[in-house]
Parts: sequence; structure tokens; C-alpha cells
Amino acid sequence: MRRILCAVMLLLVLTGCVEPMTEPEPTGSYKYGIYEFNFLEEQISGAPTDDWEFVYSYNGETIASGHQIAYSLELFTFYRIQVVATQKSNPDYTYSTIFPVAICEVGSGKTEITVTGDDGKSATFKITCGLLQIEKCS
Repeated sequence: MRRILCAVMLLLVLTGCVEPMTEPEPTGSYKYGIYEFNFLEEQISGAPTDDWEFVYSYNGETIASGHQIAYSLELFTFYRIQVVATQKSNPDYTYSTIFPVAICEVGSGKTEITVTGDDGKSATFKITCGLLQIEKCS
């Protein structure tokens, strides 16, 4: 009886040490990556304000966090993203800049934009764009 109990205990211990088998990802069959953009605006100077709206675009197309693109896995490049900051209470006050975002497995880009509202007060925002490859496809 003692031998059976020891064998069962040994089997339980060894079972806990074995990693489950997972299917390996096929290699060489993917040509494109699916990448997702995520934007963040952080005010870094000036009087605290939430009176500014930020709109992003690439090649004239408006994009936002969650926007996805397909891009070749064999190439490395930068997308030139335009950000436009507009004062919500007075849309006549608009500022823009363009910044590069690396298109790769985990890419990013950042810039700063200084805005001055109709009240004459200025604020500077740090704009960050993170890009993550979320999928591969043929």
C-alpha cells in the first residue's frame, strides 16, 4: 500500500512540473502585420485645462486610438501622423504638428505641442502614439 501511495504522490508531483503542449506558430507564411495605434495626450505645463480636443490623421484620413493598419513584415518605416489641437470653446484657436511613428512590432512616436487659448493662457501637451502588432496575416 505504501508503494502505491508513493507512486501516486510522485505522479502528482511530476504532472505539476510538465508544461502543457502548445501548437507552434507557423513560420514563414506571414507577409503582413496588423498594427494598432493608441494615442495619449498629457498636459506637461501651463494652467490645468481640458478645453482642448486632439484629432489625429494620416494621409488625410482621421484616425483614433484603436485604428488598425496592415503593413508588410519585411519593411520598416515611419508613418507621419498629424495631430491638430483645437480649443473646444473657441475653434478659431487651432494648432497642429506632424510627428513620426515607427511601424514595427512595438513602435512609438511622440511630440509636444504648445497651445494658447482665447484667454491668452498657454499649455504644453506631450502627445504619445504607441503602436502594437496585434496579429499576422498572409
